[in-house]
Amino acid sequence: MAHRNVHPPLTWRYLILSLFVGLFACIILFLSLRSSDSLTKQPSDLYATRPLAKLLGGKIIPGNPLYLFYMARDRIRFITEHRPQERYLLLVEYARSRLLAAQELIRYDEVSLGITTLAKAEVYLGLAVETLLKYHPEQTIDQHQINQLFTALTIHEQYMREIHDALSDTQKTELDKLISYNLALQQTLYGFVRASF
Repeated sequence: MAHRNVHPPLTWRYLILSLFVGLFACIILFLSLRSSDSLTKQPSDLYATRPLAKLLGGKIIPGNPLYLFYMARDRIRFITEHRPQERYLLLVEYARSRLLAAQELIRYDEVSLGITTLAKAEVYLGLAVETLLKYHPEQTIDQHQINQLFTALTIHEQYMREIHDALSDTQKTELDKLISYNLALQQTLYGFVRASF
C-alpha cells in the first residue's frame, strides 16, 4: 500500500489570520522605516517635510495608521460587553481617550481632525448618559460612577471653551455645536440626579 503524505487542510480561517498578521507586520515595518531618520532631524524640519510625522512618534491617535486597530479593539470590547455598568464605564473611558487624542491633534495644529475627534468624544458621553437613564432603575450604576460622568462632561466643556477663541470662524461654529450638546447632556444629567436621589 503506497504511503500518502497527509497534510492538514488549509482553511479560510488560517488564511485570513496569516494575511492579518502579514498586514500588521507590513504596517510596523512601514512606520519603522518612515521614522528611522527622525532622530537626525530637528522637529521643525521633520514636521515641514512630513506633516503627519508628529502623529507617528509613538502616539496612537487619529492620523496614525495603527489607530484603526485601536478603534477596532474598542468596538469589539463594547459589542462583547453585555453588563450595563461595564458598558457605561467603557463609554466614559472612550470619551476620555478621544479627548486626550483631540488635545494632542490640536496641539500639533491638526485642528480639523482634532474637532472631529472631540465630536466623537461627545458622542460617547451622550451614549453614556443614555445608558445611565436606561439602566439606573436597576441600580447597576452607582453615585460614584455618575460623578465620573459629571466630571468628564465638565472637563470636556472647559477644554472646548479654552480653545474656542483661537479657532477660525468655521471651526468656532462646529465647536459651538459641541458645546451646546455638552451643556444639554449636563442639564439632562442634573435633572436625572435631582429626580433620582
